[in-house]
Amino acid sequence: MAGQMVDSYGRKVTGIRIALTPRCNLRCIYCHHEGELLPGGEIPGDMVVSIAKAAAELGMRSVKLTGGEPLLRKDLDLIIARIPQSLDISITTNGILLAERAEALARAGLDRVNVSLDSLQPNRYCQITGGRPGDLERVLAGIDASREADLLPIKLNFVVLKRNESEVPEMIDFCRRRGLI
Repeated sequence: MAGQMVDSYGRKVTGIRIALTPRCNLRCIYCHHEGELLPGGEIPGDMVVSIAKAAAELGMRSVKLTGGEPLLRKDLDLIIARIPQSLDISITTNGILLAERAEALARAGLDRVNVSLDSLQPNRYCQITGGRPGDLERVLAGIDASREADLLPIKLNFVVLKRNESEVPEMIDFCRRRGLI
């Protein structure tokens, strides 16, 4: 190991985030695309792997693959398979494409997922995410597929807004029923 990275406060840096793509299949009302200088550009898979290998050599313990929506990358499983398995590998996803890909991603070496779920009410979900009818059901199927593929723990990202704040108790119950807490 080359050396441990520390931040400006002297804390050890144990993980990195890599945004794989600015592309997304939703238009969430709270997404601002912070830090995007070249929208549309994607980091090459070889570069992702090189960064992850360097992070592992620097003593990092985890890498989180984000976007946009990382599941829009057709080469995601190939990238994950080449990342050092000494790292805890996770993705943050809106979950719409997760049911179809969870098993292959787990086989490639993905350890766990963070899924954005801003409402359990179909109409409200579409209002917040700009999604289409049926998208909420696809996300829920993705959560189930992630459990079946042992991509655990599954973490849910729930952005509390005026239009969904009444759902906080329902979301907690949902997590209990699904064994997420």
